[in-house]
Amino acid sequence: MNLSDPVKWTDVGLLVTAIFAFFAAVGAAYLVYGQIIEAKRLLKLNNDQLLADKMAVSEDHERSRRELSINLCLVWANFLDQRMRSVASLFETFSDHMCYDVKEEREIAVASRYYYLLSSVFTGHLELKAIPNAIPDAAGAADDIKLSVRAFSV
Repeated sequence: MNLSDPVKWTDVGLLVTAIFAFFAAVGAAYLVYGQIIEAKRLLKLNNDQLLADKMAVSEDHERSRRELSINLCLVWANFLDQRMRSVASLFETFSDHMCYDVKEEREIAVASRYYYLLSSVFTGHLELKAIPNAIPDAAGAADDIKLSVRAFSV
């Protein structure tokens, strides 16, 4: 192609079309870049919202757990009577071996100092006064009280 050759309008049209296509591609790339930036911003916003929601759910869960615990404690406290409290107090004094013996339904020996606790547990079911030397004297001395499965099953 020489400069002296006549201008072909098809070549000029092709050049103009190529320039327009170039600018259209640059414009499209700019729009895509803008959408990518917006998507990143929305993703960060969604991530922040997700973390806030996770914290809210966690706090709600903890609050519900504490509320349920308090309600269970209130129900349990209303359920317990003096006899149940006495049983709990009595078993707190037992050794591991004594607890195992109760589980295995064997006879156990309870120290006589727990006479009054035993009498509140077995009120109306067990006549501890009939057990010789079971009632502690003024010095607190007495024989151990022997209990068997029959006593616990009343």
